[in-house]
Amino acid sequence: MLKHGVWLTASMILGAAALLNACNDGIESQAAPRLEFDPVEPRFVFPKITVEEYPNGLDVALEVHNVGLGSATLAHFEGIFSDEFSLYYRRGCKDGLDNQNDQIVAWEAGENRMPKPLTIEADRGEDRCQGRITFLMNFKPTTDAYQGGKLIFDTNDPELGQVQLPIIVNEGAAELVVTPTTLDYQRVPAGAEKFMETTVTNLGQLPLIIENISINGSPDFAPFIGDVAVADSPMAFADPDGDGVPGLAPNDTFPIRVRYFSETDGPDEATMTIASNGGNISVNLRANAATSCIQLVPTPEMGLEFSGGVAIGREGRRPVSIVSCGEEPLKINSIRMDDTGDAQIYLAEGEVPPLPALLPGRGRDAAANPTRTVNVTCKPDAQEAYGAHLIVESDDPLTPLLRLPITCRGVLNQCPVPVIGRDEIEVRPLDIIDLDASQSTDRESPDGRPVAYEWHVMGPDGSNAEVVEAMGPNPRNPNEGARPDLVNTPTGRLWIDLVGEYTVELRVKDSNELWAPSEECPEPLARLHVFAKSDEDIHLQMTWHTPGDRDETDVDGSDIDMHFMHPQGTGWNRQPHDCYYGNINPDWGLRGVPDDNPRLDIDDTNGAGPENINLNDPEDTDAAGGPYRVGVIYYRAENFLTGGTYGPSEVTMRIYIGGVIAYENPAPKVMQRTGQIWEVAHILWSDATGGRVREVDTLR
Repeated sequence: MLKHGVWLTASMILGAAALLNACNDGIESQAAPRLEFDPVEPRFVFPKITVEEYPNGLDVALEVHNVGLGSATLAHFEGIFSDEFSLYYRRGCKDGLDNQNDQIVAWEAGENRMPKPLTIEADRGEDRCQGRITFLMNFKPTTDAYQGGKLIFDTNDPELGQVQLPIIVNEGAAELVVTPTTLDYQRVPAGAEKFMETTVTNLGQLPLIIENISINGSPDFAPFIGDVAVADSPMAFADPDGDGVPGLAPNDTFPIRVRYFSETDGPDEATMTIASNGGNISVNLRANAATSCIQLVPTPEMGLEFSGGVAIGREGRRPVSIVSCGEEPLKINSIRMDDTGDAQIYLAEGEVPPLPALLPGRGRDAAANPTRTVNVTCKPDAQEAYGAHLIVESDDPLTPLLRLPITCRGVLNQCPVPVIGRDEIEVRPLDIIDLDASQSTDRESPDGRPVAYEWHVMGPDGSNAEVVEAMGPNPRNPNEGARPDLVNTPTGRLWIDLVGEYTVELRVKDSNELWAPSEECPEPLARLHVFAKSDEDIHLQMTWHTPGDRDETDVDGSDIDMHFMHPQGTGWNRQPHDCYYGNINPDWGLRGVPDDNPRLDIDDTNGAGPENINLNDPEDTDAAGGPYRVGVIYYRAENFLTGGTYGPSEVTMRIYIGGVIAYENPAPKVMQRTGQIWEVAHILWSDATGGRVREVDTLR
């Protein structure tokens, strides 16, 4: 946890080299230390911020690492900066900045509280964060008249002596400008290439260091610096103006050429992101979207195959999607089978819509392309292969006629049989279940077993449960780092992360590529019901959804924290009477007796949850002087990767008393920003009558 707001990574604060002046001032060491900095060019660089944007200010971290043989001494600290800046430090590397408990005030409200001197032991390689001190500079502006400053101190590093760390706000930074921010290639035929260009400008006063140029979306777009593809030479943008100095000089420009090339027709979109020490800017890339455009799924190049074949005398059906991939409406003139194909492959009655038919154009902001699906039927009458072509004609100017090859074979086959071995089980939340489908059969395979097993899990709202091959190393969240399920093995493992009902279904595939259950093998259905019930007196369970987080399962996301306060508690985040991520298993009730202590079993820091807290054997709240309090704090809405914010988050809280749900907020509670607190409810407990929940529902 940071004491003040968010902190910027090293890549976001790279700048020009700091001024390092030698001045030992009597500081000496028998074995010489050697100091290195992260960022390598040490300075505190802040962007333009306002009090409204960051009410707790903005933090920038700088790490000092002693890689020499002797102890390093830092002394005679002098701060030339206003009271809008505060300084903190901790022993260790920047990876530990999420823990505020070991941060020490170094400079606050103009008062220098640094120890005299500050010592950094040499890094002996025994710990990844050994031999390091991390400084955290907080900037909380009170006016728009931003001013920088510097932090000065003496060292016994014979190469450095005195160190001056500049503090730069606004004007003293690089500033990235990209024009234009949209490249529209219009229609480009399959197999042809087209280049378009955007210009990068540095409007700041320091060199602009381009850290990365990446493509998110279609891989058919590729950035070039001159004639060099960025993918082939990641350092092509190290000196884009060619002046021999790393980065782009102030007021200078350079072009990025973006090539579009696709081997197939259809729309393509991507985002090119330019990351730099002067900010990040994205360029929208679009191709084949400004006219009517048709696309078949599967494509004519892939063809449609009735994988695994169809049993003789039975009907198999496969979908073909006709997609409108342009911004203009698509007119479909004909959908038919080629007259020369086998009659066993056909379009059933009612599959073809009245023609001509019109599909709307794809809007620029549409989540999906307008689509019409027709089903092709294969009904073999012999054990042989069949072939045909589906023909679709439209007003696409590039591909007015598409021919989709279709293959199907008749097979003599008995369906495989999926078996889980049990119908239902009862477990506790956080249990791990071993799944075994080894009783499944395929009579026609050499060993009598299917060749593939596919598990599907449906859990309660907010659950992230999925079948994996092996659990990850984190016992508090085994899904992190878990090994994905292997389809060729009959076993799997399932972590039950929430209270509620889970349904686990199994499909198996035989050696003829036939799945069961499926259209060809509609039965049997293998299904396991899992009922997860808490055996604790009090069980708290929280999940959340953040619309601004496109992927709530990746490494970054909003962080919502659940809190559970003892009747004697005096405030959130205060130990020992608040159970939360910083105090996961406090000693309540009888001292030294672990059975009556609460515990936070899951702390999710990157979006969606779940989190839960359990307490068995609560205290009588009348005797304790008040109720237990349940709260939620929006710990972090900021996006570390982009520097922006994920925005509002929708939180759901459930409270179970004796394994039975006693409270669930009727609609998700919308929490808007970092630092916001939602006091959900109070829990009153009597040794005689048990517990009850009193709703509070206050948001501040």
